[in-house]
Amino acid sequence: MMRDRLVRGLLLLCSQLAVRGDREPLVGDLLEEHAVRMRKVGTAQAFIWILRQVCMSAPALVRARLASVAWPSTLGVALLAWLAIAVVETLVNRATSAWLLVDDAYNPAAMFLTMPLVVAIAGIASRVRRHAAFALALLMLLAVASMTVSAHEVMPMWFRIAYFVVGPAASWMGAQLQARLWPRS
Repeated sequence: MMRDRLVRGLLLLCSQLAVRGDREPLVGDLLEEHAVRMRKVGTAQAFIWILRQVCMSAPALVRARLASVAWPSTLGVALLAWLAIAVVETLVNRATSAWLLVDDAYNPAAMFLTMPLVVAIAGIASRVRRHAAFALALLMLLAVASMTVSAHEVMPMWFRIAYFVVGPAASWMGAQLQARLWPRS
């Protein structure tokens, strides 16, 4: 029972790593060979075989997947979106400081107002390049991690946690919004 779940998990991993056109044949071949090995050598040996196959195939599958995504242009769109978010964040921070008379760099109102704009920007980026919102989320995580490690000032813990969650979550939400509003054919 547990091995069946693990085998399904390995096949799911393999199918997610594979390029879209290769998924069904790859998983089908693995399932077929796994069934043959279960009859011949037993469940444990068949599980070890499929585990080895997935582990040995993963690097090549990832390499093929990355090559098919056109990462340079996707990263370029993500960087432009990140720049747009930086401009929006600066404008919102200045506006909330003026309206609320708050001169705090760690302003929750600014973060609250910026999030829907990040969702919109990520949605537009995802519309331009399919995976740009996910690259944007990764850029945000890397930026927040480097800010947290290298900051010389004391940042409130809520601010660190919020930035680790809010930015990437907003980017993901933008990708989901784009997929619902403008589905690809």
